[in-house]
Amino acid sequence: MPHPDALSAREIEAINTGLLRLSKQLDRTERPEDIATVLAPIIDRHEGALHRIAQIFEAVGRLCNDFVEQDGYAMDLQDISDDAYSAVASLIDRLHGFDAEFRTFAADVTRTSAGNRRSSRQAPALCAHCSSATGSPPSDQYRQQS
Repeated sequence: MPHPDALSAREIEAINTGLLRLSKQLDRTERPEDIATVLAPIIDRHEGALHRIAQIFEAVGRLCNDFVEQDGYAMDLQDISDDAYSAVASLIDRLHGFDAEFRTFAADVTRTSAGNRRSSRQAPALCAHCSSATGSPPSDQYRQQS
């Protein structure tokens, strides 16, 4: 039986939709400071979305431990969840202060349209089911094309 405070499938979908909207908002951003404004609540070490995602994987890992005696496969799932937690925690550490870097640009810096850029960098290929970059990090892909 679900916990009375449990989010419904519709509420979880709304969270996912909100994240997609943030991604699209960033695609339309004109100024570096606007990027910082969107990133700050996502990467905040204590209250950010990434921190909350890490907490989810931590909770899943703890719950898997409760199932181990009934099914040993839960230990494999616990390992995966622990790895995911560690990866997100590492990402949080790496991104600490990243939003502030976008506030260091001069106030008159704005987006340059693709047709006016000096290089012809292409965005990395996107994964069809999750819209995330595949393979190496986007910056590595850009370097390979240059």
